[in-house]
Amino acid sequence: MFQYGNYRNYYDTVVSEDFQKDIIKYIFQGYLDADKMIKANDLQPQPAKNLYPYARWAMIDNYCLALNKKYNGVEVTSQCNTIHNCFYTLIRRGNVRMTISSVGTPNSLPRIAIFRNNLARCQYHFDIDDTKTKFEFKTLERFNDAIIYAFILHGPKVDNHKIPSFIKIVFPNEDCTRSLERIDLFKIFPKLIEDLSLEGMEIVPDEAKVTLRKDVYQGKLI
Repeated sequence: MFQYGNYRNYYDTVVSEDFQKDIIKYIFQGYLDADKMIKANDLQPQPAKNLYPYARWAMIDNYCLALNKKYNGVEVTSQCNTIHNCFYTLIRRGNVRMTISSVGTPNSLPRIAIFRNNLARCQYHFDIDDTKTKFEFKTLERFNDAIIYAFILHGPKVDNHKIPSFIKIVFPNEDCTRSLERIDLFKIFPKLIEDLSLEGMEIVPDEAKVTLRKDVYQGKLI
């Protein structure tokens, strides 16, 4: 029987550091491009604010589709949701399944959606122990029977909507109502986050002119 914690070890084995770094880069780039696109349309602040989440969604998903060409064994597809009113991006790598969502706070979960619940239930070769405190594997005949589903969650900084304030890998329970484990990518890759955050900061040139009072310039202090 597999022991509690093996699912994360398997995730780390299947999803390389380079792959996770690319996810981070694509999310940061999606934020920047969404900001540029909205500003290029000269929208008023209130309508522009409504558009930001959708623009980020489209930009990030578009970038992530490029993972198909970069990594062998990765399959990234646009999937229509169950009620056929939008598309989501599904990332497959080995037995890992991932979808990307924006949420309001680092501890939030995405809203309930049928497609997310369907993906989460696929992993329930796993179970919660009797105390409801541990995420552990059920007995499996083959390791390849194990499916791991994870959210890739992100959200904007309050004071700078051009960069995210967090990016986390979150493993949900079977109905996506709570998290069983979280991986904070900001903590794992702090230098990358710092570099990308600096790229997203707006540099305002210092145009202040310093002049001396005439009496100081002449060497007189009154």
